[in-house]
Amino acid sequence: MKGIILANKVYKKLIESENPPKDIQLALNLVNSLNLDLDILDYEKVTVTLDNEDDGKFYYDGELRDLPDFAISIALSQRDDYNLQAAKRMFETKGCRYINSVQTTQIAKDKLYSLQLIKEAIPEIKVPKTMLINQYTTPEMIVDYVGLPCVVKIMDGLQGRGVTLAKDKKELETILTMLFAAENNNQYIAQEAIMTSKGRDLRITTANKELIYSFVRSSGGDDFRSNTHVNGTIEDYEPSDELLDLSFRVAEAINLPYGSIDYLFGEDDEEFYLCEVNTFPGFSRLLQAIEENDEETIRIFKELPQKLLK
Repeated sequence: MKGIILANKVYKKLIESENPPKDIQLALNLVNSLNLDLDILDYEKVTVTLDNEDDGKFYYDGELRDLPDFAISIALSQRDDYNLQAAKRMFETKGCRYINSVQTTQIAKDKLYSLQLIKEAIPEIKVPKTMLINQYTTPEMIVDYVGLPCVVKIMDGLQGRGVTLAKDKKELETILTMLFAAENNNQYIAQEAIMTSKGRDLRITTANKELIYSFVRSSGGDDFRSNTHVNGTIEDYEPSDELLDLSFRVAEAINLPYGSIDYLFGEDDEEFYLCEVNTFPGFSRLLQAIEENDEETIRIFKELPQKLLK
């Protein structure tokens, strides 16, 4: 089975270097053990075309190539780049299996819209109170609806970046002033801070209604964020049947074949708030498994392509 990985040129160069970073090298070692026919392509060199006769081909760096069976992308920082989106849509419309689809990726990166769709599909699921911030939003409006402390986050932020905790009204006023002064097109939301979950959350990763792994992420310090990219740690977690079924329903609500569902902890171990969904869960658990020689987790990852392409 033929596949391609669309990456930005920086990431592609790192992957193909003689001494790639440790995390990339570990991931490459695992991929190589799967015996998959994979090519890593710079998405900017993919020529997006459309004509009346689809011959199962595409142009890359000026050369005609056969269409792959499946494709994924890891150019996360450029995910809004039109060239990347156009390339992904071209492969999809030519019949190539894209993991995950362009539509699903766009839904998931919009933290507000994804929660709205999931709440509509699963009315009983708990979510933090959320408000879209615009130029007419005042600190008083946020305090009245969301409460304090509250979290202010960029709509499509990644890896814990662009997330700020406002502990009081003065801090909130300062944050809003900074947001309104910034000349960019970013969208922001204010959310109820679930303080019972401060510094930790639960990630459940699924593939086509099967559990891949689940773990609790903890900051291990005063940081209210739990993301491993802000020096957090992870510990395996066994979800209840009810929570696992809920996670499958969340994935189904936004047509997410592979991804992670992140929850915040409520007042007790049986209460959870949906935080967000991700179409690219990352490799933190896999890298830990490789370093610890965790054969069971590695086996699960090795079986992942078959689960996604069946």
